[in-house]
Amino acid sequence: MGEKVTNKKYVSAGIALAFADFKKDHPSIVFSLKDSNIKGYSDSLSAACVVLATTYLNHIVENFKRRVLYYLSLKLSMIYPDMAKGLLYKLAEDYCWEIITNGNPEWPIKQFDLVSICKTAEVSTLCDELREKLPLPPTIGILASAPSKFVPTLSFIIAKIEKLAASCNDPKKMPRSFPLMPTPSLH
Repeated sequence: MGEKVTNKKYVSAGIALAFADFKKDHPSIVFSLKDSNIKGYSDSLSAACVVLATTYLNHIVENFKRRVLYYLSLKLSMIYPDMAKGLLYKLAEDYCWEIITNGNPEWPIKQFDLVSICKTAEVSTLCDELREKLPLPPTIGILASAPSKFVPTLSFIIAKIEKLAASCNDPKKMPRSFPLMPTPSLH
């Protein structure tokens, strides 16, 4: 725009008019100044950065378990190729997740026959491999207090999924990846 941004106590008329038009189309964007001490551009930018950082951290906390279970289900489908996805997800949640969180793992005996149970060593190895990548057990309390510590684990999972996708020849069976952080938008 050709203007130098400085920390002024006022906003230029051009920006104010452009924002007024934008505010008509998107009324939810309005921020009340009554509840804050925003005095200039840098204060607004700081507030936006705090909101964005909070969004990123919440994204990790809210999606961590689902992403780990998805990854475990993918790996379990390689161990049990003929098993239904729902059963693999149940095995991932009831057995693997409990191992990872130091909980009480329960093998879903009703759904798995004796031949399937013989592969428990492979399943345990999968769980142990992922547990070694975790800095702490991923309970909700620990995730909420230190979500950034789990970013390397998510990066490891994404890399493994991308490797599986690269080696997959059938587009219908190709595993889908997920972003490490949310994609910000102005919706």
